[in-house]
Amino acid sequence: MLMVVFAVSCDTKKIETSRQLLAKEKERLNTFLNTVAPDSMVSNPEKLTWKEYWTRQAVDTVDKSKETNSLDAGLIYFENVTGTGEPVTYGKEVGYRYKRSVIDVDSVGTVGMYPSFDNYGSEDADYFVSVPNAASTGVPAGVQFAVEYMRKYGKSRVVVLSTLDNGRYKTAVYEIEITFLSK
Repeated sequence: MLMVVFAVSCDTKKIETSRQLLAKEKERLNTFLNTVAPDSMVSNPEKLTWKEYWTRQAVDTVDKSKETNSLDAGLIYFENVTGTGEPVTYGKEVGYRYKRSVIDVDSVGTVGMYPSFDNYGSEDADYFVSVPNAASTGVPAGVQFAVEYMRKYGKSRVVVLSTLDNGRYKTAVYEIEITFLSK
């Protein structure tokens, strides 16, 4: 007697919705901001969390992380050095340098900040300050909002949810320096 057995396998992984992915991103960000900044990355003898550490370094902050109805909802801005030049305003061309990191989970499940890209060693990025979220500039909306808070020669750090960056459900952290501002 010949017996044939068929086994049917189903993939039990559920496809996550964009709402679920954004919720996970916000959870990772909250975990990161409330983690003690390690001495291996920064001098932190007081054992401050990342958010406390960055706030202590800043001369000014703007926290829109809890907002939901503004264009710049999800942005946390830390001004580290107030620029000595003119403020950035609409219609001006601005040049800037930046370092970009992402908040993600490593292979053992630890939430951390990992370098992604910078434009140091190459030409400054530049664009004309225009309507927020203007897709034609090629500049992430979160960076545009941060630049609009700044002055020439200013230095800032901005935490940007993916909704204001590239939409890939990973929060970005930009360190931005304004190097040029048209008259």
